[in-house]
Amino acid sequence: MAKSSLTFVLLVALFLPRNAETQSLSAISGQAGGYVYFAEPADIENIRGNLDYATSDDNGTSIGSVLSSAFGGISLELTSKNGRFVYASGLKYSRVSGKLSMDHLYSFHTPYFFFRFRESGLVTEYVTLRKVIQHSDFIGIPLEVRCFPFDGRRVRFYIKGAAEVNYKIATATEIDFYEPAMSKYKKQVEAELPAVAQVHGVLSLAGGIRFGKPDAILFGFEFAGPAAFISNDAAGIVRPTVGAGFLFSVLIPVNR
Repeated sequence: MAKSSLTFVLLVALFLPRNAETQSLSAISGQAGGYVYFAEPADIENIRGNLDYATSDDNGTSIGSVLSSAFGGISLELTSKNGRFVYASGLKYSRVSGKLSMDHLYSFHTPYFFFRFRESGLVTEYVTLRKVIQHSDFIGIPLEVRCFPFDGRRVRFYIKGAAEVNYKIATATEIDFYEPAMSKYKKQVEAELPAVAQVHGVLSLAGGIRFGKPDAILFGFEFAGPAAFISNDAAGIVRPTVGAGFLFSVLIPVNR
């Protein structure tokens, strides 16, 4: 938490205009989009891949993992006097989902992995799982700066740098048991999984386009990537590496 907050504060100092008098409120923006991150399984000692393929010291290396998010938000935008830079911040809601599964091993007829939930003497008991998904809801504060290198009236291209800090407000775990009778052990399995951090930060770069008539409602689209978590151990059952995504936006000009 401290690392994410400190990084965010430093980025605020970097991105905010040094001379507020040269900026003016230019638009209210609504956005929606999503990200997908490459990820690795977290270090969960109770998980094994299919026992026919994994050894005792090969913890889940054959298990597929991914992190995805969907979001929506609203921001206020400030535009520099020369119109080249736009600074934005606001509030953002996101649903982040980390997933472990054996989907890519269907060709081996092994659509499940093992979770050790009890040991008694020489006896070890496992349940078989198709997938585990951690869903977490966050409220975030994004900070963005866009640079418009070229002039244009109805179409403008830009590049963007962004940072955000997200605060968890809810979380839930979905567990799909290969054998439905084993679902009675859901709480035991869930208790052994690493929790999603209360706070995490994300840094990203993007390129985009805005179009529409001057002084009227504008529309935008951008491709975001690369994007990365400041700490890759903040996402619970997965460890995200690098991601990419997209964003749609609608802008209502103000003070024109």
